[in-house]
Formats: sequence, structure tokens, C-alpha cells
Amino acid sequence: MNKAAKRVMRVDMRIYEKDKYLLNQQGIYVHFSEDNILTDCKVAIRGPTGTPYEDGFLFFRVDFPLTYPFNSPKMTYISNTSTRIHPNFYVNGKCCLSILGTWHGPSWTPAMNLISIVTTTQSLLTEHPIQNEPHYENQTGSISKKYNEIINYECITSLINKRF
Repeated sequence: MNKAAKRVMRVDMRIYEKDKYLLNQQGIYVHFSEDNILTDCKVAIRGPTGTPYEDGFLFFRVDFPLTYPFNSPKMTYISNTSTRIHPNFYVNGKCCLSILGTWHGPSWTPAMNLISIVTTTQSLLTEHPIQNEPHYENQTGSISKKYNEIINYECITSLINKRF
């Protein structure tokens, strides 16, 4: 077994199992594949109350490189929507987070783990997500309201589409 797989099993999986009840209450769910824990980890994040994401879930796949934890995992947005539901999550799957090395800001350190990534991701799901878009940092008016309506609609319809 390689070092990355050992790290995932000894740290990431243990932390999730230890804090699973609390994380699930916060709307964070993780599934590690028994077939390949490095390339088939799935994450579901429920939108926080009071945000346009409140009625939905965002889904991600996490791939751990063989150099993990010295290099960050790759996270892919895999929700079933054709709308860019957040400035940091693209329809093509790209996730822009500084700790993943896909945006500027604080970078990944080996002390971080999967829970660091998913809690950071959920913290981006705010009341005014348009503020994560450059040049819209102070937007709380009509543009934010329209964007939120689109997000809320997409969250609801993506759940309906997944259930049927």
C-alpha cells in the first residue's frame, strides 16, 4: 500500500469517522470507496440555512494524488446542473480554492486533510455568494438577489432530477 493511501486511511477516514455525527448534522457527507480510496471519494454538502443553497446539495469527487499529503487532493464539482451555481464552482467541474492550488491565497499544507477542504467549501455557501466573484465583493442588491434566485432554483431542480 502506498503512502498516500495509508495517510487517507490513518488520518482522513479516521477524522471523518470520529466526527461523522457532527459533520452530518452540519450537512457534510463523505463516502470513501472500498475499491479505491484515492480516486473515488465522494462528498455531498448540504446548503446552509439562510442561503440560496438551503434547499439543495452540492456534490464533489475528490482524488488524492500519490504525493498526498504533500500535495493537495483534486476536487471536482459533479452536481447535475448546467448553471454555474457558485463563482468558485464551474459547470465543467473546476473548483477554485486556494488550498487546492486553483486560486490565489493561503495554500495547501500537509497538516490539512479532507475535512479541511469540505468545511472550507461549505463556508463559501453564503447568503451572498456573488461576493466571491471579483468586482462583486460588496454586492448585496438586485444583482445578488437575481443570482440567488437562480441558485435556489437550480438547487431545487437538481434535487428533483436526482430523485426521479
